[in-house]
Amino acid sequence: MFWTDFEQAQQRLRGTIVMYDGSPFYIENVRVSEDDPEEFVAHGGMVNDRGVYERHDVNLEDEGWNDFRNLPALGYVNTPTHLYHIARLPARTVKHGHGGENTRLSYVQPNGALGRTDTSVTNFATSVKNGKWYKLACQKVFPSFKDALDNLDLHPQMTIAFSPRHYIVRDKSSGVTSMFRDQRQIGIILEDAVLLTRKNACYREELADKYEIPNIMEA
Repeated sequence: MFWTDFEQAQQRLRGTIVMYDGSPFYIENVRVSEDDPEEFVAHGGMVNDRGVYERHDVNLEDEGWNDFRNLPALGYVNTPTHLYHIARLPARTVKHGHGGENTRLSYVQPNGALGRTDTSVTNFATSVKNGKWYKLACQKVFPSFKDALDNLDLHPQMTIAFSPRHYIVRDKSSGVTSMFRDQRQIGIILEDAVLLTRKNACYREELADKYEIPNIMEA
């Protein structure tokens, strides 16, 4: 455990998102159990397509927490209107789960750069509009590279991620489609092949094996 008493549990978990049984769970507060004053419960709810619709108590000793070893995934989040990016902030904080103190939410601009947003990760994740998409990202459910490419023109911003670390974006004026990894462009997508820049050729095997991308060439 990451706390020794009730006060520490409150400080580390209140207002954050952690993983419970494979899904993101928003902890609104930590309370003393009504059944046993020596035990604590997390009051909150699962993040889903209705935000956090139903709130209830879950004992902090419940096996579904897996001793709080698993935190929500960082990286890209697909939504019908924008592609977002969640990053861990390099700041000292007592928070264990993800929240406004230790994570930052940005959106991917059409040119591939990250734009600032005033929305916190917790507000984003617990909203009815984005809860479903945040949950999918936390469970690492992404379209395949082929599906992302086939549907790119249907997305308002022409930006779709095919993994927590990779996305493609199409320039509306030139029609050029670029591939990014961790916010850095690593190549462009031609009609029948992916062309990696020479310094990013090291990702060829990863893209071919893990994401089943055929016809990868090096510039």
